[in-house]
Amino acid sequence: MAHIVVIAPFVPHDGIDHAGGEAIRRHILSLSKNHTISLVTPKTAANDAALDKNEHAAHTVVLVPRSAAWLSRPAAPIRGLVNLLSGPTLGLDFEHNLRRDPSVRALLREADLVELQWSETGRLSRFVRRSAPTTPQQIVAHDVLAQKLGRRWRDETSLIRRVLGFAQAVIWSRGEKRFFAEIGTVVTFSEKDAELARSTVPTVTVHTLPPALADDTMPSRFEPRPASGRVLFAAAFHRQENDEAARWLLEYVWPIVLRARPSATLVLAGSSPSDFLRRAAARPDAHIEVTDYVDSLAPYYADAQVAVAPLLHGGGVKFKSIIAMLWGLPLIATPVGAEGVGDGSHVFAVTKDAEDFAEAVLTALTAPDTHQKAAAAFAWAHSTYSSEAFDDALQAIVNGHVTTNISRQPH
Repeated sequence: MAHIVVIAPFVPHDGIDHAGGEAIRRHILSLSKNHTISLVTPKTAANDAALDKNEHAAHTVVLVPRSAAWLSRPAAPIRGLVNLLSGPTLGLDFEHNLRRDPSVRALLREADLVELQWSETGRLSRFVRRSAPTTPQQIVAHDVLAQKLGRRWRDETSLIRRVLGFAQAVIWSRGEKRFFAEIGTVVTFSEKDAELARSTVPTVTVHTLPPALADDTMPSRFEPRPASGRVLFAAAFHRQENDEAARWLLEYVWPIVLRARPSATLVLAGSSPSDFLRRAAARPDAHIEVTDYVDSLAPYYADAQVAVAPLLHGGGVKFKSIIAMLWGLPLIATPVGAEGVGDGSHVFAVTKDAEDFAEAVLTALTAPDTHQKAAAAFAWAHSTYSSEAFDDALQAIVNGHVTTNISRQPH
């Protein structure tokens, strides 16, 4: 049994309201089956609250304080500028306090493997190396920042934001390249991201690890969806990419769908919807439901007839797209929403044109071959993103590190 230290942005827990957090939760749960896990994360109100929801977790948690003054509202402009110029980071105050924490340094010296979750933790690789020179490291890149940030700045309409976005993309991409090379092992969620990592640093070792997304709430066999007319977009709407996608859907796609199918309902299910989304749902005859945070999205997937992933920006694998397939829903997606989801052949339709997107939604609601396509996607998703497949693949990656580390130890 190895001791693995995981450095991550937050404490995962049952019911966490974003897909990246759920991926870390399932990841740590899998590691805990065979290894001892210590999680190092910033001390925040959200992480303090998460501990109360995580009391039976099979891992220990070390919360590293952040600076109250640095997090205050008056410091926000300075903090934003410093973080932009410093490269990928969870916060310079967190990094400073972590480096000074003797308990963290002791954990790193005891570890058989240090795992950095999220690219923003990559800057810590040098500190980890100084604290534990022979301990192997790996980074789990939920997104490859070079792609994600590169897309964002190119579409900015404001000159100032475009310049700042370009500066951030250049600085953060260089930082990502540096720590990929220093760490040496990168874990990605799709072959698409694996190729991006290899193109960033050709010498790096890259493992593709499809995340464990299937769970017991999902149907174990495919059944045709009920003709409910409910179109589902499930997302954490505090994320800029998801809020932007919902706005595009409401302004350009949904009116077309509603004119042709007045009985249809659009469901925006997930935490932190903006006032704009709430106002849109409140309009008479809008046929839009906005949920805010819910304990489980399962009832919304079960009631939906079609799922959409109308993302215009972002990187990495869109878990929401795969989860829709695991529920047996036909998925309409933009190219970004379908990215990393196999070769895209299991997505019912892929388009970034609003009229074509609306037509695809209408087709999925009525076409006789919808069930056949959804059934094929369902079978593929369950075979690729099962917990069993994930456990086996993750264990093989970790065992390779641990065996190598043991062989380095003096006899």
